[in-house]
Amino acid sequence: MTETWIRQVLAGDQEAFRHLVRAHQDRAWNIALSVVKSPDRAQDVVQTAFVNAWLKLATFSGRVPFEAWFYRIVVNVAIQDLRKRAERTEPLTEGHDVAQTDPSGDEAERVRFALVRMKPNEALALNLHYLDGFSIREITTITGWTEANAKVILHRARESLRRLLHAESEFPTP
Repeated sequence: MTETWIRQVLAGDQEAFRHLVRAHQDRAWNIALSVVKSPDRAQDVVQTAFVNAWLKLATFSGRVPFEAWFYRIVVNVAIQDLRKRAERTEPLTEGHDVAQTDPSGDEAERVRFALVRMKPNEALALNLHYLDGFSIREITTITGWTEANAKVILHRARESLRRLLHAESEFPTP
């Protein structure tokens, strides 16, 4: 169905792009959040990524799935966002700080809490592989990492997650 929408957009049907947005906005937001750590910034990243995708859709060759092509744009925009904020020495989060979320909830909430405390590349690797179900090869397409680097980052991410969840369980909240 995605290919049909792409053809329609390229043929001038602007409404077809809404289908692409609806189909990919939630996953794109999760990917962006794993990098930028702020819901507001993640939303900005996703909006920018969709604009970039709209402008560059004619260059989409179809050699990789649209999802991998688009999520690569999301990752690139998120990394650019981090770099811009680092240059301006802005705090990593603004507004509602996801890292301050109460971790005392269910297991999924504990994992989300740990993900926002991890390094962006590690959180991204876990998100892409375990939450979104991408293979190592697909992760390399999305991120631009080598296969060996993706495996190393994923291994380190699992270790970081394990440490964070273990440390959290040692200090229960009152």
